[in-house]
Amino acid sequence: MTKLGRACGVAQELPCGKSGCTLGDGACQVNWMNSYVMERYKSWANAVAFHDANNWY
Repeated sequence: MTKLGRACGVAQELPCGKSGCTLGDGACQVNWMNSYVMERYKSWANAVAFHDANNWY
């Protein structure tokens, strides 16, 4: 884990550990990130557009 309040993992999740994956399990992190993006934004294009407008996703 990183310092409290810092994002971590491939998806830079907040709070660190939100995905339930270990920091050494990149495949788990990528799968979680894809699920998060699809649930919240419905597509990667929508997630990128949101990020471009807000500088976070």
